[in-house]
Amino acid sequence: MENNVLVSIANVVKETLSYDESLILIGRENATQENFSNNYIVVDHLASTPVSKPKRQYDYDNEVEKFATTMQGTFTLEFYGASSLINHINFMNLTGMQESRWEQKQQGIVIFNAMNSNNRKMTTTSRTYERYEVEIIVQYTIISEVERLRIEEIPTEFLRSL
Repeated sequence: MENNVLVSIANVVKETLSYDESLILIGRENATQENFSNNYIVVDHLASTPVSKPKRQYDYDNEVEKFATTMQGTFTLEFYGASSLINHINFMNLTGMQESRWEQKQQGIVIFNAMNSNNRKMTTTSRTYERYEVEIIVQYTIISEVERLRIEEIPTEFLRSL
């Protein structure tokens, strides 16, 4: 389920920065340091916790019971390449604009103000790669559905046989 949230965050980043979708990666699986000499943005997940009890709702038309839990998690955006500084500053500046808020609503997430912006090149003493990391808090909802068929008519044959 976290993967859906990562895709939603990647879509918000793409729309907020008007960024090339092929340069936004989800996670770092099968990637090497050389892959990040381009202007990649990597979206990753640190941790999430529920912030509400599951809310229960029954959809009478589709005969489905839904349970919704609001989650809040910490995610990282890592900006690589020569444009990493300007891209990470632009993201922090533009996250609160109306267009970004609209895309967040479309994706079903809320991104709170970015925090803990770090220049990881300085931290890792890498001499060849620019890398800036930003932590964001994201609120989202996980919905579970269960089919619950209504009983339109009580089977009276069973009761008569008793």
